[in-house]
Amino acid sequence: MRVRTTYGINACKNDMAFEHTCREAASSPGHYGDRTGNQNGGANLRKLPPGATFKVTKSMWYFAVFFMVAVGVDVVYYWQGSDVEPNQPQHRPVPGYQIRQRTSSHQSTESASRLDSDDQSSPATEWSTKQNAATSSFLMANPTPADFSTTRVATNAVFDAKALLRSYPTDALNSFFTIKNAARSSHYMLCDTLELHIEARDQHNHVKQHGGDYFWVKIFNLASHSSQPADEIIDHGNGTYTARFLLHWTGVVSMKVLLVASSEYAALLGELREAAPARFAYNGKFKIGNWTEIMPCHITKEMYLGFLEPERSRGFCDFSDRRLGYPWFCLKPRNLPCSSFVEHMGSLTRSREYNTLLFQGKQESLSHRFANIKQIGTTTIEVKNLGNRKEMTSLCIDKPLPVCVPGVPPRPPKSVAGFYHQTSWHSLVCSARDFKSKEALRCLQGRSLFFYGDSTLRQWFEYLTRRLGRTMREKRLTTSPIVGPRYAYDKAHNISMLFRIHGFPIRNRWLKVKDVAYAANEIDNLPGGPNTVIVMSLWAHFTPTTLQFYRDRWRAIKGALQRLRARAPGTLVLIKSANTREPRSPDMSNWYGMELDKVMREELSGEPGVTIIDVWDMTLSHSTGYRAHPLEVIISQEIKMLLSFVCPVP
Repeated sequence: MRVRTTYGINACKNDMAFEHTCREAASSPGHYGDRTGNQNGGANLRKLPPGATFKVTKSMWYFAVFFMVAVGVDVVYYWQGSDVEPNQPQHRPVPGYQIRQRTSSHQSTESASRLDSDDQSSPATEWSTKQNAATSSFLMANPTPADFSTTRVATNAVFDAKALLRSYPTDALNSFFTIKNAARSSHYMLCDTLELHIEARDQHNHVKQHGGDYFWVKIFNLASHSSQPADEIIDHGNGTYTARFLLHWTGVVSMKVLLVASSEYAALLGELREAAPARFAYNGKFKIGNWTEIMPCHITKEMYLGFLEPERSRGFCDFSDRRLGYPWFCLKPRNLPCSSFVEHMGSLTRSREYNTLLFQGKQESLSHRFANIKQIGTTTIEVKNLGNRKEMTSLCIDKPLPVCVPGVPPRPPKSVAGFYHQTSWHSLVCSARDFKSKEALRCLQGRSLFFYGDSTLRQWFEYLTRRLGRTMREKRLTTSPIVGPRYAYDKAHNISMLFRIHGFPIRNRWLKVKDVAYAANEIDNLPGGPNTVIVMSLWAHFTPTTLQFYRDRWRAIKGALQRLRARAPGTLVLIKSANTREPRSPDMSNWYGMELDKVMREELSGEPGVTIIDVWDMTLSHSTGYRAHPLEVIISQEIKMLLSFVCPVP
């Protein structure tokens, strides 16, 4: 029997569409076992003896001081759970994402399995993805191009992995770009094609002999607030690249080339992604009364434990969702049962420690921040309109754009999703339109919007809550404002909105486990219908995991969307793509984000009724720079695209 309680708000009573979001699970989140983290129908738990006392030794004081210092500098991000039915039968195996690149602090896989033999909770130790089964190309004595193919560092180039491993990384100071056909710099017309030649060189000023460098290229005009990314960047496989732009506005056009990741650094990132799928670190808080224990948690039992490595033999609590096949494990507490798992956070301290170990022995010069590539020769072009026509912009298409209706395909591979002019985003995917507040209210009247995703999607929820007018109010709940659930409503226009984080993994400050729910489970609980809009975005918290783990997440969500479509065919489903961000740690690399975005598009390609809103190009080309959380001037244009799909016809 499923236990349900409410968050104690009248909004839940008045809106049946949101009834399921007001539940509070009676067991730990995101798994279909019992509250203890075991799947054996209630295994014996180690309980605190009545009246037990604890002697505080000097070593315990040292540990306490170390722990407080470590936690004091931890920075975190997000978590999520799900309703639980005790003793739910296992529907699918929980994947085991194996560690292939180990540090000196890791036990071997075989040892870890032996030490966990008394833990009856997990079939995951007997299951591994095919993607993690191969030996690392970086650990091989003589890797072949076939061994290296999974890193996907080259766009169209094929090169020798051995040459890549012994080559010097691309040096932004020596690399350069030029305008092809610079002699015609003042003779470009609207809708002409501009081509840039990019030449990658190493620290010795030698032209690279292979491709695979990751560049961002854009053109812009600050005076007219115009900009766009390259339609296509062709990798010739010999250290040279061609960037192509279709010119959509008139006036002076400047250009910029940014080296995001050298081919060598991209190869290293690809290797670490598959060899060490548990790179970021997470903590779980177990608590009964005044007794608290903090234990490491992750998607695999082979997680990095740091100074707790000697305690691996104690085994793990398994909080995996058996129905969805989502794994989640925490090191068993010393004195508390698994059922006392109450809070979650990410640990920046242990993450940095683990990444330092992973990068030992690698070339320090491989890792770099964004770097501008210098331009040689003519630096600008002037674009005019044929016959002195007055049009300042053009979509450069032969026929009108389709209306923004469900199922419109995203941008093709050799075209951008749009461009900016006079601060406004001009979509090249479908016919988007601007919305004032009153028009937006009319558009959303009578609808329920459900936002499931990360903090970049939470920005959409918060923007609409602020901008839709005084009648739109957010109900203050006792849940975390970071992960939700958060609920806003407009009684005058009968609009309801909900935001909830997507589920593990989540990087955030301490949050309550009971507030966490997996998006696929939430979708299965929705009635759906023509007045229901589901918006999703999952990427920022998945960059420290493998591509297979990310695919598994989307495949379970696809299953939930297919079940929703069967019972409520008219439900609108929109997916916000990943966006560009500032350079941070390797775990949060834009190269990882780009790779995840490709996987998302592959998994959802051809899925009926699912529409992708492409915001990658919107954030890559904007003049405000790169942020994980874009500024409101960009969010407003993203919302413009959202509303254009919800209400395509005025």
